Parts: sequence; C-alpha cells; structure tokens
Amino acid sequence: MANGDEKRGRLADAALRLETALARFDELVAAAKRAPLFTRKQIERAARTMQDAADNQAACATTLQELAQALGEGREQNQRSADALTARAAEIQARAGEHDALTAGLREIATRAGDLNRQVQELGASAGDPTEIRAKIGGIKAALDTIVADSDELRRKANAAELSDVAREADSLHQTVSSARKKLAEVAPS
Repeated sequence: MANGDEKRGRLADAALRLETALARFDELVAAAKRAPLFTRKQIERAARTMQDAADNQAACATTLQELAQALGEGREQNQRSADALTARAAEIQARAGEHDALTAGLREIATRAGDLNRQVQELGASAGDPTEIRAKIGGIKAALDTIVADSDELRRKANAAELSDVAREADSLHQTVSSARKKLAEVAPS
C-alpha cells in the first residue's frame, strides 16, 4: 500500500470503492445497450454483460452500505472529538478563572504593599512626635507581617494549583515585603 493510501481511512476507502463500482456499472450498462443482438453468440454475450451489470449493481449496494457504515463511524468519531473539545474548553475556562482569581489576589496584596511603602516614605520625610512615629511604625510592621503571610499563602495556593507564573510573582512579592519588613525592624526596633 502506498504511503498516501496508508493515511486514507475507511470512509475514503469506501467512497473510492463505490466510485469504482459505479463507474464499472455505467460501463456495463453502456456495453449492454450497444451490444448487437443479431446472432445467438451476440445475444449470449449481451446476456452475460447484463448478468455482470446485475452482479455489479449488487456490489454497488454492498459498497453503499459500507460507505453508510463508515459515515456513521465518522459521525460518531466527530461527536467524540467535539465532546472532548467541549470538555477541554470547560477545563481551560476553569483554569483561567482560577488564574484570574489568584492574580486578582496578588494585585490586591501588591496594592497594599505599595500603600505601605508610600506610608513609610511619608513617615521618613516627616519630623513628628517620636511616640506618634513609633505607633505608626508599629502599625506598618503589623501590616507588613500580614502582607508577608498573605503573599506566602497566595504562593502556596498558586503552587498547589500548578500556576507557576503566579507562584513566582507571589514569591517575589513575599521576598520584597519580607526584606522591607526586616529593614524597618533594623531601623526602628520594637
């Protein structure tokens, strides 16, 4: 079997067999119609051609049944593939939702970290009451501790969900905020 024939499926094979059988049937019908009927030999030859045409017509009917069966199998395969595609689409949608939820959580934590960074900068630029500054630093440290814990939890969730890009970003945020927390503790110990 040629390489191209190996790739051809049952449906194509059945259609090709039907096309061949129909062409042969047309040839036999044409031969029967033009056969002379002037001698016993010609009449017998025409009768054999008619019998060959009848046999070929039966082969056409069988081949049509094979084609119908192959079409049915093709329809079933198409439905299985469509069902698999629908299932995959649902899986993709669920994963996208999971990713979006974790990313939204990461953005919320990053926003809180940015707000704290702004507060630290404002605090560094102010020359206020030392007691008030210590109280603000205590609040900032507590908020940083919460952000560190939240970013660590989000990283764990992203790792559990096998969403590596979100896990990397959460880890980076976790490390940045942890580092800021340590520097603040060095500058303003409790």
